[in-house]
Amino acid sequence: MKKTLNGVGGMVWYGAAMALVAAAAWAQFKPAAETGQVVEPKMVLAQNESTRGIVFSPDGKSVWLSAGSKAEMWDLESGQLKTTIAYHSSDNPNWHMLAITCMAPSPDGKLIASGDSEGVLKIWDAQTGEVKATANAKSGDIKSVAYSPDGSVVASAQSYNASLVKLWDPASGSPKATLEVTKASGIKFISYSPDGKTLAAVLGSKIKLFDANTGNPKKDLAIKERDVEGFYQDAAQVAFSPDSKTMVTGGSHAAYLINVATGAIRATLAHEARENHEDKVQGVAFSPDGKLVATASMDGTAKLWDAATGKLKATLKGQYAFHIIAFSPDSHVVLAGASDNTKLYLVP
Repeated sequence: MKKTLNGVGGMVWYGAAMALVAAAAWAQFKPAAETGQVVEPKMVLAQNESTRGIVFSPDGKSVWLSAGSKAEMWDLESGQLKTTIAYHSSDNPNWHMLAITCMAPSPDGKLIASGDSEGVLKIWDAQTGEVKATANAKSGDIKSVAYSPDGSVVASAQSYNASLVKLWDPASGSPKATLEVTKASGIKFISYSPDGKTLAAVLGSKIKLFDANTGNPKKDLAIKERDVEGFYQDAAQVAFSPDSKTMVTGGSHAAYLINVATGAIRATLAHEARENHEDKVQGVAFSPDGKLVATASMDGTAKLWDAATGKLKATLKGQYAFHIIAFSPDSHVVLAGASDNTKLYLVP
């Protein structure tokens, strides 16, 4: 005799079946998330290390990554570690004692400036790792460093009792000037415009612009007070376009393209809610050819956007929170640094 389902068991089976049918129908008509082309990492570098600095060699064949208090040079063709610089190593006894917080290359790529959590600034040879100059900023950890486009100044940003930008002679490590951004703490990041006219400092939701030659304030830019989901937000890192006319900075779930001359937000990345990052955008970068903008988020993904239209082009899959991102000199490779490693992606 053919068995039938009845009673409690039949009701459970029927309810589960109807739930599956409803779920399938809902999934069929649910709008797909806009991700652009999904890109998997080609290789993983600096395993089990938190990367706070990324500096490509001028030819794009190798890269320096910070790894705690160490700096590591990686070959990007083989994915092999080439050189490690650590404190009290036999070949470099003048190295950072504490964690490196940021790195920046000189315009010609021959030198690298790095700051650490103790407020120490190092200028070192990008080929050999030899320390050329040391400066002690003293007032808390160095949040960010930047070379002026002519290579004559290294700027460091600090945020302890007050937010300061200090200007240094890279040849000697001697101080040249100090800019007090605000009497309160909170500065996060600094960047020079490629034309050498402007120094930008991120403070809360504002981006303060200074005349790079005189140090005088020029204007304040700002992102929206609330993000695309209605929450209060702060700006993160900033990057200028190659022509210095546009700036990109991150917010809570999106990034913003800002007209530097007018201060107007030219585009919001994402322009649709379903394209949002699901967490704060920590790192941003313009491609050297000016065609793309990259955003790196604590949601464990990075995204590539068309710099002209703001259209989402690709989503780079990660795992843990990204906090820094950089393009190779030829704009063909992206490196995104997280708390556990650094991932390399080919630009589609």
